[in-house]
Amino acid sequence: MLFCGIDSKAKGWKYGNLREQKGLRGIPSLAFLEADGSLVIYVPPKKRTVAGIHSTGERAAEFLRLRAATAGGDHAAAAQFLVMQLEERQVTLDDAVARRARVEPTKDQATTLDRMILHLRISTEMAAKGQKRRHELGPRFLEMWTNGPKPGLDVSRGFWFAILEWAERERRTTEFATALEGLRRSVQHSDPGALWIPNLLVRYEKILDRLQTAKSNGRV
Repeated sequence: MLFCGIDSKAKGWKYGNLREQKGLRGIPSLAFLEADGSLVIYVPPKKRTVAGIHSTGERAAEFLRLRAATAGGDHAAAAQFLVMQLEERQVTLDDAVARRARVEPTKDQATTLDRMILHLRISTEMAAKGQKRRHELGPRFLEMWTNGPKPGLDVSRGFWFAILEWAERERRTTEFATALEGLRRSVQHSDPGALWIPNLLVRYEKILDRLQTAKSNGRV
């Protein structure tokens, strides 16, 4: 059954908090819901085409299949279901860690789960700090990137922003350059060809130029 909740600022509107209630992001928001209104999966912006919505519907059906199989004690399904829930951002860090210890993943699934849980840990820590204080995580994130466990290219861009902001504050030119290269590879992987990428990179390249100039002039 189709349902359309038109966003409105009208006072007392019946579905005024629908997006917040379902954890949806952006306007418009599209999602597959169960009959009782609970969220199955969100339709990402890149999938808002006829073909994309159809493929997301198939993914929603697979989500429900894996959930049922997991509830029935299927260990293989439990690992796949945890991966899918992590992809859909439906699992807290504590829950993900606890369930990771219980599932019996294949070697490939284990690699995927460990990477995704690391990414979730990074995002959770950044959320706790907030944007204004994420630079405090910079040294630890840099250590993580250098010595491991190393996140994948699909890690939140905030990982790189934290290192960049810390390195700029501390005038750590080499570390800033390392983070800038990581950010460059990350955005080219996640959003190839996006029009906002050049402006973002140029802004950080100018900061790096200033840091390098200050260092060469003996001001660092």
